[in-house]
Amino acid sequence: MNKNIEQNIIDLFRQFNFSDDDIGYLKQELRTPLFGFLITSNGNNELLNRLNKLVNNDLRNITKLNPTLEAYNSDCYSLDNVKSIILKSLNNLIERYPQNSIPIIYTTEAMPNGYNCPSDIWKELCSLKPFELKDYGHLNFIDALLALEKEKIIAIKSFFVQYLGDTNFSCKVIVDYKKIIKDKATNTTKRKMEPNRFIYQDESGIFYCYGEKIIFKSHRTFHYMLFEYLFDNSNNLCSYGDIINYFRNNGKRKVTKKSIPNAINQLFYRVKVNKKPLPKLLRDKKTELIETIWGDGLKLNNPIIS
Repeated sequence: MNKNIEQNIIDLFRQFNFSDDDIGYLKQELRTPLFGFLITSNGNNELLNRLNKLVNNDLRNITKLNPTLEAYNSDCYSLDNVKSIILKSLNNLIERYPQNSIPIIYTTEAMPNGYNCPSDIWKELCSLKPFELKDYGHLNFIDALLALEKEKIIAIKSFFVQYLGDTNFSCKVIVDYKKIIKDKATNTTKRKMEPNRFIYQDESGIFYCYGEKIIFKSHRTFHYMLFEYLFDNSNNLCSYGDIINYFRNNGKRKVTKKSIPNAINQLFYRVKVNKKPLPKLLRDKKTELIETIWGDGLKLNNPIIS
């Protein structure tokens, strides 16, 4: 085993305050020819299972894994490039998984295959197909995940080290991700950007009301998701049934016909525009921004402004 990788693994376990006995046992494992098999989480390796438990008890501990990942990775792409690659993967995977529990697997093994990857990880890679083969070994994966979380594009729900071998660091992350809108006309993935509308949304998911930023607590809140659904269907009636189905499909099953009007009322005093509540009326002072069609549903009125 590469001495740099070996020392990084030992340092990693020390950061998590493993005992001297544990570190001694780890050193023995690192030097055995069967090391790659002993350190897999699916092999019920006690040290790795405990490490994953400590990481997931406080997800800020993910940053402690970065030096170990970097020791395995060859030259990495730029952070912006890696973020784009991860988002592309999420946009593909969201068609198959609920947006609040999307799995992604990354391995530092360049051009992984059934011979250089543990069989269980290779099966998952074949099933998920998160990245192109040429990208493995070149992603500063943890930094990019944390950057996307800081930008409130994703939320990291869990993180597991699956494998630590001679040449391979493999990990699995479960994320909550807000779907990007797909433009059916061009078949490209992008967000709606119409600055000439009363309400518009930029590429990062931030909403604007007549040019002023709309401040939500987070892009993952119920109010943000409801507002975005209405915005995506601007000037059209959104039935209560359609709204309920949208939230159920995205893992929120407690939304009811009764809770939706209550959420709209809350939205107008919790969400701020220039430190003031989101306006209930358009500039004509007559038309409601979110119109309630009693018994039927809601409509977000979003006219073109001069």
